[in-house]
Amino acid sequence: MTEVMQSEEGRTLIKEGIKTGLPTIYGDFIDSMALSEDESQYFEELLTKRLLNQQQTIFKWMQSGREDRQKIEREMAAKRDQNTREIEQFLQNDRDAAAFRKYEQQLPERQQMPKIRSALSTEQLEPAVEEELIEILYQARLHSGKGNGSDEENWLALSSGTDFSTIEDRWKATDAQIAQSIPDLLTPSQTEKFLTQWKISRKQKTAEYQMGILMFGLEKK
Repeated sequence: MTEVMQSEEGRTLIKEGIKTGLPTIYGDFIDSMALSEDESQYFEELLTKRLLNQQQTIFKWMQSGREDRQKIEREMAAKRDQNTREIEQFLQNDRDAAAFRKYEQQLPERQQMPKIRSALSTEQLEPAVEEELIEILYQARLHSGKGNGSDEENWLALSSGTDFSTIEDRWKATDAQIAQSIPDLLTPSQTEKFLTQWKISRKQKTAEYQMGILMFGLEKK
């Protein structure tokens, strides 16, 4: 997989895949900026570059020996910092830059919103309520274990020998907090529909991880 990521052909294919998925990842933020067509295209290129560098470096890290990982981590941080500077220069003001940082911190939750909106299609949430919901999901993930519980962090942990059951235990703790907090925000009907969809998404995420673990040879012997 690392060889594919490093080759020009593989990089091009993965870049096209990232572009296709960009609306799911950053669509809400891009839409909120009211950009011109040229501005939107340039911003999307910056975001695609950000995700491509991240994926390429993580795959490289996962396939490397322990002695090379610190060097790769520095490389990852340098590329991300450079891309962040380019994005902040494009955004041009501290308010938008802060909004982007917050949006990125909440990416795992925001990526679930299209499915949640679909599940609640007959009882749509007001924008302010939707933002409160995202914050609840984010805080539950953040405070259910060590680190931030992001996919990036999880994959690095798995490649370092952490058992997948550890991640599943954190998900259970996260979901318990969510189930406790959601009824204070949503109606009973909305809560039921949300939790049903959340369980479906969690099963899909589990399947994705299990497939990745097999693909990268991270299964426990």
